[in-house]
Amino acid sequence: MAVVQRKKVLDPSTIDRDTAYEAKLKSLDLLFTVRRSPYRQQQLEAFVARGGQALRDFGLWCALREELGEDSPEWDHGAASPEAPYAREARTRLEKRINFYVWLQWLLDEQLEAAQRAATGRVWTSAWCTTWPWV
Repeated sequence: MAVVQRKKVLDPSTIDRDTAYEAKLKSLDLLFTVRRSPYRQQQLEAFVARGGQALRDFGLWCALREELGEDSPEWDHGAASPEAPYAREARTRLEKRINFYVWLQWLLDEQLEAAQRAATGRVWTSAWCTTWPWV
C-alpha cells in the first residue's frame, strides 16, 4: 500500500498546478507587504536600477497578464507593447502589482545566483526577461 501511495504522490500528473500556483502567489503577496530592512531595500533598489526600463516593462507585462488573462482582445492592440494605450494607462493603475512582479524577479535572481554559486562557485548574472514576453 505504501508503495502505491508513494507512486501517486510522485506522479506529476496528479499535481494541481493551478491550485499550487494560487497558494504560492497568495503567500508571496503576503511576504511582499512585509517591510524590508534598509539594507534589503537598498539591494532591491539597486537591482531595479540595473534592470532599468526593461525590468519595469516586464513587471508591467506580468501585471497586465494577471489582469487581462490569456485571451483578452487587448493583447492585439491596447496592450500589444509597453507603449500601447492600454499598457500606458495601466502603468499607473497597476503600479503596486508591477512592483510586486519586479520584487519577484529580484527574489528569483537572488535564488538563481545562490544556486549557481553553490553548484559552480561562480556568480550568476541576471536572467530576467529583457523584452516583451509575447513579442
